[in-house]
Amino acid sequence: MLGTLAVLVATGIGQTPPSPLSELGAQYGFQVEVPTSTVSWQGQGYTVRGEPAPQDALDKYAQLFAKEWKLYPVSFVKKTKVSKITFCISLSLNNQFRAAVPSYDADRMFYDTAAGAYNSNYQRNVVHHEYFHMVDQREKRLYTDPEWAALNPPDFKYGSGGAQMRTSGAGSLTDKIPGFLTLYGTSGVEEDKAELFAHMIVDGEFVANRAKVDPVLEKKIQMLKKRLSEFDSSMGDTFWKNIPGWKPADDKLSIFGSAKFSKN
Repeated sequence: MLGTLAVLVATGIGQTPPSPLSELGAQYGFQVEVPTSTVSWQGQGYTVRGEPAPQDALDKYAQLFAKEWKLYPVSFVKKTKVSKITFCISLSLNNQFRAAVPSYDADRMFYDTAAGAYNSNYQRNVVHHEYFHMVDQREKRLYTDPEWAALNPPDFKYGSGGAQMRTSGAGSLTDKIPGFLTLYGTSGVEEDKAELFAHMIVDGEFVANRAKVDPVLEKKIQMLKKRLSEFDSSMGDTFWKNIPGWKPADDKLSIFGSAKFSKN
């Protein structure tokens, strides 16, 4: 129930969630799980595993995660039906390393507190990218989205999905691929949407400049914003004007301001 603190702490070495995470659980109504032994979840055709996070890594990550998550309106998170978030390290999906995993059938998110710790922007992107997959799944458009795919050039075809896109630098921002922000976004329609959402929040200035000269990207931004506001009205202009570097709708794109985006 919203407003009721729900915190799961596994028995063992007595690790407890840092207060920023406990406060999120209370505010958004989900359980915060900090495993003290190996955690394993057997989903429908997949296995997620993780190990206990060292306290120092957990404390540092908790500050970053809480700041990013608090950008979301409570009503939006409730509609995505996330009931538990697990924080661990050495996270894997079917034995493949992952920085985060959305478990749709369990209404659960897993985040690796150590993955990419050397780069706060990377970790911030992971928070939003992987959570957007959950949003997309709730809208029943995750892997099949002909309306979105139709925005691409007629001769474009997505790859075989993010699990197969392990190319070094695939997640780096680029202006060399029309309609896409990263090579990783070309791996699947689901990754295209998640990459755009995350970078709109974390790298607004870059996305704004790309959209001014890339009509495909501009159309994707408009579609994404429209869908989010239809999913939950709190994700309209009220949400975006609170994201650094954005402003209320008053220009062609109805999204970006001239202020520079502050990167951590």
